[in-house]
Amino acid sequence: MLPTISLLLAYPASLLVAAGPDDPSPFGIVCPWAKVGETGARWVRCGAGATQLVDWGAVEPALDQFKWDAADAELARLDKPEGLTPLPILAYTAPWASSGPDGDRAYPPTDLRHYARFVYESVARYKNDIKYWEVWNEPNIGFFAGTIPQYVDLLKAASIAARQADPECHILFGGMAGVDLRFARRCYEHGAAPYFDVMACHPYQWGKTFNDGWFTEKLTSLQALMRECDARRKPVWLTEIGWSTAEGVSNDDQARLLVQSFVTALSLADLNVAKVFWFCVKDWGGPGHGIFADDGSPKPAFGAYHTMTQELEGRMCLGRAKTGEVRCYAFGPKQGDTTGRLVFWASALEPLEFDLPLAEGPLSLVTLQGEVAALQPAAALKLKADPAPSYVRLPASALAAIPLERPVQSTAYATPPKMPAAPPAWASVQVPKGTSRLWFAPGEKQPVEVVLWNLGREPRQGNLRVRLLDQGYSASAEIPAFASVTVTLEITVPADAKPGIESMQVELSTGRAEVARYELPVRISLGPTIEFFGNSFVEGRYLFPGAKSGCSESCRFGQEWTYVFEVPFACPARVGALLGAHQAGPFALRWAQAGQDEQSLFEGRGNREWREATIPNLRQGKLYLRVSGTDVQLEELVVTWEKPR
Repeated sequence: MLPTISLLLAYPASLLVAAGPDDPSPFGIVCPWAKVGETGARWVRCGAGATQLVDWGAVEPALDQFKWDAADAELARLDKPEGLTPLPILAYTAPWASSGPDGDRAYPPTDLRHYARFVYESVARYKNDIKYWEVWNEPNIGFFAGTIPQYVDLLKAASIAARQADPECHILFGGMAGVDLRFARRCYEHGAAPYFDVMACHPYQWGKTFNDGWFTEKLTSLQALMRECDARRKPVWLTEIGWSTAEGVSNDDQARLLVQSFVTALSLADLNVAKVFWFCVKDWGGPGHGIFADDGSPKPAFGAYHTMTQELEGRMCLGRAKTGEVRCYAFGPKQGDTTGRLVFWASALEPLEFDLPLAEGPLSLVTLQGEVAALQPAAALKLKADPAPSYVRLPASALAAIPLERPVQSTAYATPPKMPAAPPAWASVQVPKGTSRLWFAPGEKQPVEVVLWNLGREPRQGNLRVRLLDQGYSASAEIPAFASVTVTLEITVPADAKPGIESMQVELSTGRAEVARYELPVRISLGPTIEFFGNSFVEGRYLFPGAKSGCSESCRFGQEWTYVFEVPFACPARVGALLGAHQAGPFALRWAQAGQDEQSLFEGRGNREWREATIPNLRQGKLYLRVSGTDVQLEELVVTWEKPR
């Protein structure tokens, strides 16, 4: 028997708080602009160079020279007259602080303390108006030109500094391009969990149809990862989602896709999806994602956003009705109201007819752009579902007659639960340059650098303990206040250790109640190992010039690209790749050294799967690996130079 909607339909009291820094509204948009408040959006994501609040390079153009006028003015515009709550992105690196060439702002800062100071000053200044801060934008792709450990250090520094300035603030994980489970898992492995309150991601899609199955599956997988790696249940915010009218999507397509994606996200409260931000407010010179055109005129997406917030703000999604290929979602009443809402659309691009048991009235139909018409109640009311969503206004009591295929079991947190303060001191295990994972060869001593950080206000005695394959290592050092100390451990794994992944326990105590600990997977291999995800910063070190890829989640895709590696000594190489092609198309990975013809390593047709092979008798020098195919995809590559035993 299908579940029906309970008559206890009141919006939860815990979500009925006044507008302000903890506004429970799920509706957001990226970048402020005049009249954006007219959409009904209540949140705006800003900063990171796109706006002045808080753009590090603009706020602190030189060390310790803070200029707040532009940021202050932007905050004032958001508050009045727009009535928006800001979500600032704490990025990108000020040019003077960058570790990259020519002050490249995507690179992490040369000195992490400079970033921590910028965060502290920003949060301290705006703590009465802003309670949520996002640490970087899409750190899993080219917007962050650093490694995963470097991002986690950045996250930890930001979290500690922000909570010193405002113990009541909340920290967002940097919104990932896509729903990048591999990147998120690696961040957890480096000890990220205690240092953020909200997970953020950008589950973009392309094309004219919204794949709600893929969307739900990706967010379900993310929540499963969070349950596995994080002791505390945290909300998920979609800090970017959108479609561009410059990419084969019409203005009308964009408007309906906006509502379809928002409503589906609101139905995932049991996955703790709490807020959605449309990217973005304006077309900004042609990319086409805006709800306003370049000339400032509203696009159909503007009207669709406005209608959506008018119909759904303050209402909790109760679940999806059983209506076959028609998507139909039920929303309960808001405070002080006795009506509910249905939102429905055809999941394909053709209209569909369907019946709903709506014998109780009054009823009215609201179109995507807000036009209203009366409906006559009927025990089997026939409705026409177009690809463009429509709304039905109905008495809340009438919702009880609608059977739900997928009822919402719980409600996403409006305000994240209070997190205990994370330790201000932590140990950062350094991964060798040119790879994404620490590796050890059996029977060989390997030095491992560990940076002991202390962003507290007092010196601390740091006691480091590391354990790997039942062997313990330790070091101690006095860590000055707001400083770091580097120690080196000489680690030797047993000569009979088998190749594979092992867990290394890392713990830093400071003689107080504070203990920072995590378990870091490391690789046992038969020689020096290069390991990376596709489309990552580490991968970029080996790409032959000209290789391109989209903003994908830990995956490079295209028709052809080449990696160039330096073989350190004459040896065989073991190559493992998570490789395949879209829709099981053709793919190949070929290898060559200078003066040689290419030889096949992997070749065939198929979706991504793990493949391994050995290249025998390489000589010292360059090794070229060329990937080719039809929409070929490479998610992970591991190359080991096998030392003679």
